[in-house]
Amino acid sequence: MRSKLFARATGVGSTGSGSSRVAMLLAMLGAAAATAAAQGPPLIRTEGWRHLFDPGAADPGVGVVTFVSPRQASWADTLPLFAQPGGEGPIGRFVFAADSVRGWVYAVEWADTLTTNLLEYGYEEAGLPVDSLSDDGAWARVIPGFATDGGAVRAWAPIRPGLTELVRWRERLAEHDLFFRAGVTPAFFDAPGGAPVPFPLRAADDGDYILHPLEIRGSWMRVRAVTPSDMCDNPAAPQVAELWIRFLDPSGRPAVWYYTRGC
Repeated sequence: MRSKLFARATGVGSTGSGSSRVAMLLAMLGAAAATAAAQGPPLIRTEGWRHLFDPGAADPGVGVVTFVSPRQASWADTLPLFAQPGGEGPIGRFVFAADSVRGWVYAVEWADTLTTNLLEYGYEEAGLPVDSLSDDGAWARVIPGFATDGGAVRAWAPIRPGLTELVRWRERLAEHDLFFRAGVTPAFFDAPGGAPVPFPLRAADDGDYILHPLEIRGSWMRVRAVTPSDMCDNPAAPQVAELWIRFLDPSGRPAVWYYTRGC
């Protein structure tokens, strides 16, 4: 019965005219072509992630969207990326997989080749930097990478409880010992927006000092500055002072960073 119904519906093996069969076939081919066009070209997969202090283009945004890790040893997740909140079809994907052979793999799939902007925020944990949120907080505008002309590409990612979470730098930076990002001139103050306070940092290749967070007020953070650094060593006679720094710029991006793995 199933084969007869199929034959009747398609006109194959039926007593209908040849022209109707041709029309049906053309309609089916047209539908297939429309589906292929809607799907667009195959996406290009870019694996790996970066550290914020690596050379090259990077935009940490105001935080990252990342996967909520399940407890299984082997697992995989895919987060579709859209041109706008609630878009009908994804324009890219944020992919994660873990297995006993390759370890942890993060990737962005996009229509063009990208320089990745996936950022490590924990030990081998990476996320998509976010530059803004939708009004209802259900969508994050993310920066997956940079095109060949150097321009940042953007998309919208859904925040899905149980699958993804938003890690904000404002909260994350308060949990780590810090240093100023490359290109940021160290500056210390006696209060938020107050007078500058001189605090010479011990010279080293990347500055031998560390900033221990104590308190946050808006984009300002009170820190215990130590030079030379006491993060992994016990210097004999360190200089120590409690001072204020501006740890977020006007856009909410971090002026400081931290070691994501060890010292």
